[in-house]
Amino acid sequence: MARERSNIGFGYGHETVTTGGTGFGIMSTVVAVDRKWIGRDTAVRRLIQITDFLINADCYHGIYPHFMNG
Repeated sequence: MARERSNIGFGYGHETVTTGGTGFGIMSTVVAVDRKWIGRDTAVRRLIQITDFLINADCYHGIYPHFMNG
């Protein structure tokens, strides 16, 4: 999951992650594999780790909050 930037100014902890930034990161991972910047197996491990986190995360009717405790 992508960490939220400038957490200190808003009183968030360093563990705060953002779902919007994570979505952008997922698409960037797909592009990185296509351009051979990272291996497919590395990308799959990262995406599985994100998926495992979201499976266990709190959501409301399938919708995740913008900020989460990562």
